[in-house]
Amino acid sequence: MLTIFFIIVPFTHVYQIGIKVSSALSPEDLLKLLDVVNPENIPGRVMLITRMRAENILVHLPKLIRAVQREGRHVLWVCDPMHGNTIKTTEGVKTRSFKSIRDELRAFFDVHAQVIPSPIL
Repeated sequence: MLTIFFIIVPFTHVYQIGIKVSSALSPEDLLKLLDVVNPENIPGRVMLITRMRAENILVHLPKLIRAVQREGRHVLWVCDPMHGNTIKTTEGVKTRSFKSIRDELRAFFDVHAQVIPSPIL
């Protein structure tokens, strides 16, 4: 499932579009989506929010980043490690493993360091 939401910055005419990205999204579909939501390729307009788990980030995120770079698209990459790492306790309570969250964040930054030649600041 693909979720798109808008963020309005108060007292300005600035808005951002957040797109939750899972490992099911292909690079081709991502580029088509960017054509629709940001046809002028305005820097800072689109946030791509990964929700993949660490093992999926290592496999799928490099392809997405390379496609976005190849086409010269301006996006902000954000990692949301909370949703893809939800587990239930034996009592039925939803929770998350700190290790899983940390692993996903590390994988996110490791992939960026490998794919993008300049440092992320």
